[in-house]
Amino acid sequence: MLINESWQPVPGTRGTEIYPFIIKPNSHSSNAYLLATDDYIILIDTGTSPEQMERIKTVIRPLMADQERPLLIFLTHCHADHCLLAFSDWELGGIAKVRVAIQEYGAKALEEKDARRTLADILRKELPDARIDLPLLTGQDREKPGKKVVNLGEGIILSTRVEKIDPGDKSDFFKQVIKIGPETSMEIYPMPGHSPDGIALRIGEIVFTGDFFMAVNFLVAGVVGWKQDDMMNSIHHMRWLAENSAISCFCTGHGDPLSRQSAMDNMSKMRTRTAGLTDLSELNWEHMTESSGYALELLEELNDTMAVIAGRLYYLVYYLDYLGESDKSEKVGAALDFDRINDLLDEYSDFAQLFEAGNMASPILILKAAHLTGKIEKIFTQGGTDLMIDRYLFRRVQRSFADFMQICGGMPIHDAREVLDMNQLLQDLLRDINRVPYNDDILEVLDREEQFIDALVLRIAFQPIIKGVTFHFLPDPDLLRVRIDQERFCDALLGILEEIAAIDVKEICIVSGNTDTGPAIRISNPKGIPENVFTKKKLGLYERKFASLGGLLKIEQDQSGIRFVIELST
Repeated sequence: MLINESWQPVPGTRGTEIYPFIIKPNSHSSNAYLLATDDYIILIDTGTSPEQMERIKTVIRPLMADQERPLLIFLTHCHADHCLLAFSDWELGGIAKVRVAIQEYGAKALEEKDARRTLADILRKELPDARIDLPLLTGQDREKPGKKVVNLGEGIILSTRVEKIDPGDKSDFFKQVIKIGPETSMEIYPMPGHSPDGIALRIGEIVFTGDFFMAVNFLVAGVVGWKQDDMMNSIHHMRWLAENSAISCFCTGHGDPLSRQSAMDNMSKMRTRTAGLTDLSELNWEHMTESSGYALELLEELNDTMAVIAGRLYYLVYYLDYLGESDKSEKVGAALDFDRINDLLDEYSDFAQLFEAGNMASPILILKAAHLTGKIEKIFTQGGTDLMIDRYLFRRVQRSFADFMQICGGMPIHDAREVLDMNQLLQDLLRDINRVPYNDDILEVLDREEQFIDALVLRIAFQPIIKGVTFHFLPDPDLLRVRIDQERFCDALLGILEEIAAIDVKEICIVSGNTDTGPAIRISNPKGIPENVFTKKKLGLYERKFASLGGLLKIEQDQSGIRFVIELST
């Protein structure tokens, strides 16, 4: 494999060398690859890091001093994290005669400063003026394949040809060949899917793939320009290329290069994942903005829920110690690594503060949130706490993780909606709020120590979801039936009732009835619910929960306080 930031021969060529700039994977700047032949210096992608560009120029200067030659910049696609410094680093033009090449779609997006197609909007990048000297694999090239000579000015003349090839499935597939050295050519293949202008560039045994191998990842699949059919075709074409060419190394836009076998293994997984990526929402600026708000809301919910779970487990540990059950107490205390969870939540909070201060782009916050919540979920699900705490709390945490990944990744939530009698559902919910999860079976296992202790744990650990609140339910006998996911609805409604009870409201009225838009539920208190029941983030989270059910959470206000209205679909 390649050695980073070091000159080395390109296998399969004579006299062509490569100097990779491989950085730690991130979403705001890409790798870059510098190559040298007798005729040209070639730079594949530039990234956006000024520090990286300074290192690139430091390597180019002695090459130019040794032998002046044009610098050809080939961009794998038009996304801002790969290309900005091709146009914004003015010093580069003073070092060499620079010419920029990119596929036709990307050329248009960059020249028009299209922040949406280049993802500059979500990456918080300002697009500079761009001039593309060599549009690649143009529509005209595909309509009339063949050889041509391209004059790029200042004595820079390229010999190129476009030809149609058969990848074994009768699909339209082309390659463009450009002579870059006395005995070296570059082959360029269209690889849309991640972006319509995506290309792969082959020199000798190395293929430069841009974002191809990360195109089906979380928060990448679905970006503006992503297309499932194109992605499936490109996976087939890249696989065909790997199987029918002497390729030993796949240089990616982010992360380390892949061996041929690793690339083949990745493509098998990519094909399976891509097939399941149907009905994706477009991950545009609006989606990223909404999802970053979701990430902030999720942090608040996790902090609150984990505090409740920790409190209940510590309560259980205290009483087990008090009863002399030290062995069981130690097992319960070790069930969840709360120190590690708190460290992860603190790290999550640090990123959230950076984002809210304007020092972090939305995709980075979302990726950090997904990474950290994944770690928390792993600790949480391995602890066995579902046997010691209310399953409602356990389910709520797991659902929070799953919904965040689905919604932020643009995937639809497939819930279990069914037509239900809402009055009956509410009656059952209120009846079950403080139902204990145990019975008198403990009396039957007094002589079996292990079973007795397990039953004792269940009794001590149980804490009513809502304490000391009187509920009044006034059902409308003519209430329309609703189509809803029962479990999701009950969890969301219980959350609201918990929040109200937590601010010492002792009486809650629930009224069902029909409105002009359909059935609705009103939650109130005779004296009004205090306005401080929800923070802005917590309110946003519950609005999101009911929206995912096809409902709408509203707040009505009068002189005495507020009441909640949940409108539902029939």
